[in-house]
Amino acid sequence: MAQVEALVRYLGVTSPPGRIPAIVERCSIKHLRDDVVSRKLRTPLVDREKKPFAYRKGEIYFNALTHF
Repeated sequence: MAQVEALVRYLGVTSPPGRIPAIVERCSIKHLRDDVVSRKLRTPLVDREKKPFAYRKGEIYFNALTHF
């Protein structure tokens, strides 16, 4: 939730009370999977049986000083 709050501050937008927790919940992997299964969300990713699936890996750490 802290990342969403930081993004709201960075963008300089206001958010009504309770909106940020609702955004975080809606973006959870559980909701992502449910939306893919119910076909509310389309994804080009399919398994061997041609069923759509959701894929999300952990955090990506990037350090520009050591990357290049």
